[in-house]
Amino acid sequence: MLKSNVKLGGGGNLRKVGFTLVELLVVIAIIGILIGLLLPAVQAAREAARRMQCTNNVKQLALATMNYVDANADTLPLGQDCWGATPGSGVTREYGVRVFLLPYVEQAAVYNLAMEYYNDGVKFWESGADLKEIQIDGYQCPSDGGTKNLIDGYRTASYVCSYGDYCPKTEEWGWVNGSSGRTDYARGALQPKTWTPLASITDGTSNTALFSETVVAVNGATTFKNGQACSRSDVFGAGTGHNSCELSGFNPQTCLNLKGDTTSYRSDVTVYQARGKRWGDGQLPFGTFCTILPPNSPNCSIGGVGDDGVSVRILSASSNHSGGVNVAMVDGSVRFVSETIDCGNLTGSTIGDNTGLCKRSGKSSFGVWGALGSRDGGETDVN
Repeated sequence: MLKSNVKLGGGGNLRKVGFTLVELLVVIAIIGILIGLLLPAVQAAREAARRMQCTNNVKQLALATMNYVDANADTLPLGQDCWGATPGSGVTREYGVRVFLLPYVEQAAVYNLAMEYYNDGVKFWESGADLKEIQIDGYQCPSDGGTKNLIDGYRTASYVCSYGDYCPKTEEWGWVNGSSGRTDYARGALQPKTWTPLASITDGTSNTALFSETVVAVNGATTFKNGQACSRSDVFGAGTGHNSCELSGFNPQTCLNLKGDTTSYRSDVTVYQARGKRWGDGQLPFGTFCTILPPNSPNCSIGGVGDDGVSVRILSASSNHSGGVNVAMVDGSVRFVSETIDCGNLTGSTIGDNTGLCKRSGKSSFGVWGALGSRDGGETDVN
């Protein structure tokens, strides 16, 4: 006969063995504390992996650019397309550098489709869903949740090209009035409507920024990382003709001061959601940045909502990585640039015509960040 190990109580009843309610609650509390301690570590590990993938993505863009250079007589691609097959024709198709690099990132089929529209004179934003809705995974940073969305019928891109330490205004560069005259104000590695010879990067390919990041602007967002503050005459100067950062009244510190809290603009700021939301469009808010304000700063325009390419503007690099952004240099190396990088005196007394902060030649006015943006400023201390 089998013997039972269950002891009998004094009254002869079986004694049940198990957790009391207090003990169960203690166990649950301990498990909750352990999860609370482990969760930040897990999230940090995931972000580290996402940041590493993002670093690789922007590096691949820089290497693709170098492959383009090798195949095109040592000349870098356009930041935004020229006048198509006929210079001076007055028809620009607004395709950006991310389109021209497609054959060099193993996307030849997408490139051929884009060129069909391009050669038919169709602007990128006028193209069909078969092009606009194509997702290029290598153009999207996994740390940016906005890249998962289809925004206004477009797939997005997290990586934007550098126009250097000068406020971009596309129409001032490249082919002008049907002639080959170049105003050539862009000081970055890439230029709109003008091909940059590799030999013109006299500051060194390892010292000149090529690509960085932007947080994609989802509809309705008012964050300064991905939104653009519009109609800012207080930044660029009041009155007609104030369409250049060389003119009196340009004050980048005013743009920086538009932050309302740690994430958003002030409540009185009109915000346009445009940054990065058209993956193949080379117009300014969709595809470029400048090295004036530090990473993760606001974006400002003298134009209004929906003014995509005409008006002058400050466009800042931004990311969801803690403390800064990935920046790919022309030589293919990648640096993590802190949002505390030196940007010079943003409210200097030199603001104004002929002595303005923005320069067409010479050393940058915008500190180390500006020096990293200029391709031929003569700066050497850019570490």
